[in-house]
Amino acid sequence: MNEVKQEAVNVERVTLCHDGKYRWVYEYPMLKNPVIFFTIMKVFCLCALVPALVTFFSDLRYSGFVTSFLTSAKVFLLIVAIVGVLTFIGYLIVAISYGWKYVVVFVMDEEGVEHMQQPKQFKKAQVIGIVTALAGGHTGNVGRVGQGLLAASHGSLYSKFCVVKSIKGNPRSQVIKVNSLLAKNQIYVPSEDYDFVWEYITARCPKAKIS
Repeated sequence: MNEVKQEAVNVERVTLCHDGKYRWVYEYPMLKNPVIFFTIMKVFCLCALVPALVTFFSDLRYSGFVTSFLTSAKVFLLIVAIVGVLTFIGYLIVAISYGWKYVVVFVMDEEGVEHMQQPKQFKKAQVIGIVTALAGGHTGNVGRVGQGLLAASHGSLYSKFCVVKSIKGNPRSQVIKVNSLLAKNQIYVPSEDYDFVWEYITARCPKAKIS
């Protein structure tokens, strides 16, 4: 895919701004694209293995392998079921409070990529206006606008390319998972620019396992 032209100002596409950074606005549909929910559940499933293994090795001293395995499997499934229901309810509550979607801004350069979630009171049009100013050079102080966008963000997660350990792509869900030891970052990209961002990130992560 060809690099995004600097004069482009459609910031819902990956856009090269006047400060040399790529930015784009992504409106995440929390109901249609439940990647976050499944990511949370994956973590809880791993946590549920701990009591299941404790149960297995405790029972193994008094029961056979099969009985111990079935008992630990029941413990695991029970925990996952309870946590799954509670997580689903919590996810729905958060999704409703955000109007079923939230706005995310991504900033990417040669060093790394940053994921900035905007607070629910921030409307998509407001965020697009700020990033468009950065992209089109409509302001005399690009750096100050960029700092203002970061200050307004609800949360920020930065992945430095040189320490990234693994990269996993899922074009269907429009997500690239960029993982390091201390940061599990999910980069959402419009389908039109997915290949470009994928190639950009993977080319700059020499230590990463790519899948």
